[in-house]
Amino acid sequence: MNVDMLRLATELTTPIPRRSSRAPPSRSGSRPPVGAAKAAAAQPALAGDPAAAQGKIDRRSNTSSRNRAESEFRRAVSLVNQGRIAEGMDGFRRALEIDPGHEPARQTLVALLLETKRVDEAAASLQEGLALNARNTGFAMLLARIMVESKDIPTALIVLQRHAAPADRNPDFHAFAAALYQRLDRHQEAIEQYQTALGLAPSAGVWWLGLGISFQAVERRKDALEAFTRAKSAGNLAPDLLAFVEQRLRQLQ
Repeated sequence: MNVDMLRLATELTTPIPRRSSRAPPSRSGSRPPVGAAKAAAAQPALAGDPAAAQGKIDRRSNTSSRNRAESEFRRAVSLVNQGRIAEGMDGFRRALEIDPGHEPARQTLVALLLETKRVDEAAASLQEGLALNARNTGFAMLLARIMVESKDIPTALIVLQRHAAPADRNPDFHAFAAALYQRLDRHQEAIEQYQTALGLAPSAGVWWLGLGISFQAVERRKDALEAFTRAKSAGNLAPDLLAFVEQRLRQLQ
């Protein structure tokens, strides 16, 4: 196995979202942050206050838009489940026209666009979604995956950097970022990201393997030996990767 193949093998594969036979739940982001809700509740509107009245109208309008978007979304899911894909896609687009922040509609539309090889449209929709919610790491990972498949590793990494997951969650995100740093021979940053991922999910043998590769690249032989040993002892490597690890262990011992 050559180095390029191994690097590909150690990347996180971000799956295309699958269509569900059931309608996905309403998006969790439809509710305001708890702190904001408490702050609003602490300041009751005066009946005669025009600004307060406008606020009530705006809230009713927002709720109405969300409800209409949700209704369009559920109709679109039903159409897709009947095999009426094109009509369903139009329905998801209508839901997003009503409420661009309806993330389940966007996610499902992106999945369908990818399944029909309309990659540019899928990428554009993901970019729109990230512009609305920069913390959606799922959208960021999928957009970065599209860029990786287009051989644009630097831009894929920029996407992950702009929409980074916190260090205390989402180990898949950090492992994906590590793999991209490694592909660009930025091994110190790859080491840091792999260590973050493994701190959250220490049983992932393939990430120990990736860490070992980067340790060896910066000539930290002892650390590389330990990482490859952990990769082997994890017991969950594919046979070809296990053979590679055993080869590296023989070199380092």
